[in-house]
Amino acid sequence: MDNLFTYWKLFTVLYLTKALGHGVTRRGGRGLPPSVQQVEEKNVKKAASLSGTNKAAKLVNDSRCPDLLAASVYDTKPVHMLSTCEESVQWMLKRRKVWDSVNQDIKFIGFLLRLG
Repeated sequence: MDNLFTYWKLFTVLYLTKALGHGVTRRGGRGLPPSVQQVEEKNVKKAASLSGTNKAAKLVNDSRCPDLLAASVYDTKPVHMLSTCEESVQWMLKRRKVWDSVNQDIKFIGFLLRLG
């Protein structure tokens, strides 16, 4: 689902009509808990150290929208998502070659691939 439409209120309506929703979302005012939100770091070195940071939270037993999962991962910038389709979030660490503009060299970095 497009991030323009991914919003906890939409997922509540989908749940009431017995449909599920899943997609990336914007950070502000979309029902994303503050504990899951990550802010984009402008400093290149600090951003590199944040790469791979992930957070997740699950809203359980809310009558309006039970089992709403919110998650975020910091790739080159933060990516946030909401889902009523997933029971849990599992990540697998992968490695790839990338150009390091700070050190002017090619290096391997780890990144997270979501399973499921």
